[in-house]
Amino acid sequence: MAKSGPKPKSLEDIKANWNQQYTVEDRGYKTPCWIWKKSLNPKGYARCVFQRRTYTGGRLPWIMFMGPIPKGLFVCHDCDQPPCVNPDHMFIGTNVDNMRDCRNKGRTLKGVKNSNAKLNDQKVREMRLLYKKGLTQKEVAEKFPEVNRVTVRDVLIGERWTHVI
Repeated sequence: MAKSGPKPKSLEDIKANWNQQYTVEDRGYKTPCWIWKKSLNPKGYARCVFQRRTYTGGRLPWIMFMGPIPKGLFVCHDCDQPPCVNPDHMFIGTNVDNMRDCRNKGRTLKGVKNSNAKLNDQKVREMRLLYKKGLTQKEVAEKFPEVNRVTVRDVLIGERWTHVI
């Protein structure tokens, strides 16, 4: 079995040949994406191995070009292209930051399209009708024990299930 060549010993070794590991593609972001040509994980994110450690997504490019990643934080894609390894298309954030970015860009599944949904359009309309008829938020919540009171409140004040009229 043929070997793929000498293993990089340092980040500088990887950096020296980095532009051979991706193709430049315009995918509609401000600047072109660097699309990883090698291994991808099942969700389509770059999979890079360095010194017997596997790095997923933009973690290795971020470390190489931007510096260390603070403990507990994520490297998030601003361009929304999982195989992109362009560090200029990434930002550091918490899981909450990443999910907010996802929601703000309209990439979350809403309503019954979300497999974790405990409500459906009909139940949401029923909740709102009961509230409009004078039931308190607490009384409405008691009729829908499958969701917590905060969710019921958010539905009633228009923070959740906003797509249902």
